[in-house]
Amino acid sequence: MKRVAIVLVVLLVSLLAITILYRQVNTPLNGEVEPIYTGFYTERKDADYLVDISKKMASAIPDAAPCGMLVLRQIPPPSETDLNEIFLKAFDDNGIKVVLQVEPGYANISELIDSYLGRYGNHACVLGFGLDLEWRQRIGSIDKMIPVTDDEAEAWVNKTKSYNPNFKLFFTHFIIRYLPPIARQGIVFISDSQGFGHGGLTSMVNQFKHWGDNFSQTEVGFIIGYDTDRGWWSKLVDPVRDIGSALTKNISNCRYVIWYHPETTLTPSYPKYSQSPVYYQDKIECNLMVLFFKAEGYGRKIVET
Repeated sequence: MKRVAIVLVVLLVSLLAITILYRQVNTPLNGEVEPIYTGFYTERKDADYLVDISKKMASAIPDAAPCGMLVLRQIPPPSETDLNEIFLKAFDDNGIKVVLQVEPGYANISELIDSYLGRYGNHACVLGFGLDLEWRQRIGSIDKMIPVTDDEAEAWVNKTKSYNPNFKLFFTHFIIRYLPPIARQGIVFISDSQGFGHGGLTSMVNQFKHWGDNFSQTEVGFIIGYDTDRGWWSKLVDPVRDIGSALTKNISNCRYVIWYHPETTLTPSYPKYSQSPVYYQDKIECNLMVLFFKAEGYGRKIVET
């Protein structure tokens, strides 16, 4: 009996230590416990629309707060109106949190962090800096992606936090082996896997749980709402509520549920998108991405580790 009691005590102490470590890693320096964030993934569209849609989406999931991943383009020269500022001010004024997201290509990532956080990091809405790592030094097929090393990840985290110690670095990908094997602190790992087939929501939850377990020492999030899965999610009564609640219930470290381009998919139960004078879309890049995904036959599974 003594041995059993000792083993139980050791297990309880270990679980307590893990819980404390997780909270230390994921609790902001101001001591506040962060909510679940729910919102959009898109380029600049219409500021009022993005405010409305993110609030509507957050209201569908208990204890959620509105947010978004805003895909930024080049910083304009001083002679031009900076539309990024217009959008970020609207988010500031309406309590919408946002990740400044980029597709880095062949750019120097430390310089990107300096450029964007140096320019926009003063906004109260900013949660941190995001990298869509599928588009890092990549032209062509999946096997030409570049993995992120632990040293790179830690350097980028330190660079991000140099602008605000509460900022986080967001890594978006769908294959685990291209992400740092050990580095976790200060990083949120976002999966944008899609193509869950006939298994629908059950298959999505099971595969995303694998993602959450792999990055159990930190926060994770998921980009959902892709056309490849429209066949099953469009049949749900409330896709945001039903998917978001399933993910947050089954994945304890899930803190971000992001809908991909809600302006083209979330109707009629959510606000419709209507173009306004403050409008922007990089149509050439978007069209190229659509063609590339079709050429690659994307039905992306995160079981690839």
